[in-house]
Amino acid sequence: MESSVFQPQTAAELAELTDLVDELSNLLDLQNHTMAGTTSQVINASSEQLIRLLIPMRTKLNALENRLRTESIERQQLEALQTVGAAVNSSLELKDVLNTVMDSIINLTGAERSFLMLFNKSGSLEVRAARNMDRTSIEDSAFEYSRSIVDKVAATGEPIVTTDAQDDPRFAAAASIVNFNIRSILCVPLKLKGHVTGVIYADNRATSGIFGVAERDLLNLFADQAATAIVNANLFLQIREHLDSITEMKNLMDDVFESIASGVITVDIDDQISLINQAATEILALDGHSAFSVPYSESLAALLPELERLVGLAKEERAHHAAELDIRLPHRPGTTTLNLTCSPLQDAYDDIQGIAIVVDDLTEKKRLDSARRYLPPALVDRIRDIDAAQQPQRREI
Repeated sequence: MESSVFQPQTAAELAELTDLVDELSNLLDLQNHTMAGTTSQVINASSEQLIRLLIPMRTKLNALENRLRTESIERQQLEALQTVGAAVNSSLELKDVLNTVMDSIINLTGAERSFLMLFNKSGSLEVRAARNMDRTSIEDSAFEYSRSIVDKVAATGEPIVTTDAQDDPRFAAAASIVNFNIRSILCVPLKLKGHVTGVIYADNRATSGIFGVAERDLLNLFADQAATAIVNANLFLQIREHLDSITEMKNLMDDVFESIASGVITVDIDDQISLINQAATEILALDGHSAFSVPYSESLAALLPELERLVGLAKEERAHHAAELDIRLPHRPGTTTLNLTCSPLQDAYDDIQGIAIVVDDLTEKKRLDSARRYLPPALVDRIRDIDAAQQPQRREI
C-alpha cells in the first residue's frame, strides 16, 4: 500500500490494520493446511466463518484506503493550488506571471505541455505563453495543439477533458489531434466576471489517461486565480507604459520650459507658485526651490502692487493683461524695466485653474533705444538694418 500521500498517523493506522488482516488470513491458510484431512466439523466451520468475515473486511479496507488516497490527493492539490496561487499573485510583471502560470499547470496536472492564450484586440486567440515539463518556453514553430478544442472552449466557456483524444469520438477526426498524435487533453476557459478572456490548454502526446475530472476541476479553480493575476499584470503594464509616456512628455516640456528666454511663472488657484523656470529665477534673483509652493505675493513682492492688479484682471476678465514696470531690484544696479503678462490657465470646462505670468526683461532694449536718440539718423538706420539681418527670417514654402 502506498501511504506517502496520507498523514503519518493515518498511514500508520492503515498499515497496522492491513497487517492484522493479512496476519489473520495467513493464520487461516496455515490452519487449513495443517488441519487438512481432519474430520473436525467445528474447526472446519470456524475456519470457513472467519474466511467469510475476512473477505468483506479486506474489501472495506481497500475501499477505505482508496477513499483516503483520493481525499489526500485532493488535499495536496488544494494545498498546491494555494501555493501556486500565492506565487502567481506575487508579481506584477506580465512575463513572470505567465511563466509561473504555465509551470504551475504542469506541476498541478502532470501535463507534458501547457499553452495560455488570450484574446487580442482583433478578437482572435493569441498564444501568450507556452511551456513544457522542463520549464522552458516552447518556440512559435512548435505551437502544435488541438485548435478545435481550444476554439470550442473559448466559444462555450466550458472546460473539456479527454483521456484519449485518439479514441474519443468527439475529437478523433480532428486534423490537429491526428497529425500531432495528441492523447490526453485538458482545456479550461480563463474568465473574468463571467467573460471569457482566454483559455488554458494542457496535453500529453505520449500517455493517455493523464487527466480526469479532478484535474479538470482543479485547473478550473486555478484558471480563476490566473485570470485575475493576468489582468492585474496587464493593468500594471499599461500604467507603467502610460507613466513612461507622461514622464517623457514632462521631460520634453521641462526642456522647452527651461529653453524659453522669458521668465515663466505659474500660480495655482490658491495663488501659490506651482512652476518657475530658470529664466525667471535669474531675472528676479529668486531661489526656485524656496519660491515653489509659496504665495506669489511673498516671493514676488518686488512686483507688487502692479502684479496683483494684472492677476486680478486676468481672473476676472479671463483674458491676457500686460503692463510695463520700472522697478529697483536689490541684486541689480539702477532701474530694471520688466514687461509683465498675465494669462488665465483654464481647464477643459473653461474653469480657471491658475495664472501664467510671463516676465520679459526690457532693461537692455530700453537702454539701447535711449542711446540711439543721440546718434545720427543714418547710423541709427544702419543699426536697425543690422538688427533686422540678425533676426530669424520667415520663409513661405
